[in-house]
Amino acid sequence: MELGAETTLLLALSTGPGFGLELIERVALRSKGLLRLNHGGAYLALQRLAARGLVHGWTRKLSRSGRPRRYYELTPEGILHAEQLRLSLDGLLRERQSRPTPAETRAMADRVSRSGSLSASVIRLRDAPRRPL
Repeated sequence: MELGAETTLLLALSTGPGFGLELIERVALRSKGLLRLNHGGAYLALQRLAARGLVHGWTRKLSRSGRPRRYYELTPEGILHAEQLRLSLDGLLRERQSRPTPAETRAMADRVSRSGSLSASVIRLRDAPRRPL
């Protein structure tokens, strides 16, 4: 599974239909700004999802601007696919729900300390004056 534009748009559409810019904003809002789709990539991804039968699009003319807007929603197959993606991501994120034990925390701190000491030794060795043989 790739967490690309198609996946994020499928998950965004699982909360209901929307048009391109609205879906881009929905992804950014739900990810607290960590995931941001560019306009071109989002629209191409929506076209690919439609070609795969996962989303259905329709055009609606807006009375204010007179410009038509393309809305998208999940198809029944898209709903199943989005749910499978959500379950996969939930499993990945919930793999370890407990905090490390104090012993595990000490072991991690010891590994970091030994790694730092080793790095410092390598730097000293690298920077030491060289003696002729």
